[in-house]
Amino acid sequence: MHAPEAAERAGHGVDVMLKVYAKCIDGQRDVANQRILDALAEESTYLCGGVPKPR
Repeated sequence: MHAPEAAERAGHGVDVMLKVYAKCIDGQRDVANQRILDALAEESTYLCGGVPKPR
């Protein structure tokens, strides 16, 4: 989610939101990147006519 949208949902300006919640989002890049890679791999399986892997 983009910072302006997250700030609006939290009822803050972007500057305040980033100061207040920085500790919550720091270090989450690897987790987010892995989720993206997993989703893309799953989509690729469907597009190639494969059978989805069980979860």
